[in-house]
Amino acid sequence: MKSAERAGPGGQGVNTTDSAVQVLHIPTGKIVRCQDGRSQQQNKARALQILRSRLLEAKIQEEQEKYSAHRKSLIGSGGRGSESAPTIFRKTG
Repeated sequence: MKSAERAGPGGQGVNTTDSAVQVLHIPTGKIVRCQDGRSQQQNKARALQILRSRLLEAKIQEEQEKYSAHRKSLIGSGGRGSESAPTIFRKTG
């Protein structure tokens, strides 16, 4: 986690306050920056909340893709090649 001075307009307080936060999730490489709040603690909490939600969304998306791929493999292509030939039963005797 990095901290930096807040950017943008805001008067003299901006120059002295290190309230901006940047959080890096090392396994995925996702970066979240937050400078909405006035304190570093608020920004850190907000950045971690955003990162958590993004990671959860990515996990859900990944599982949905796996599920749909599995369903497609079960259904088949739906073409005429996947149809079985009709069976004709004849009475013997």
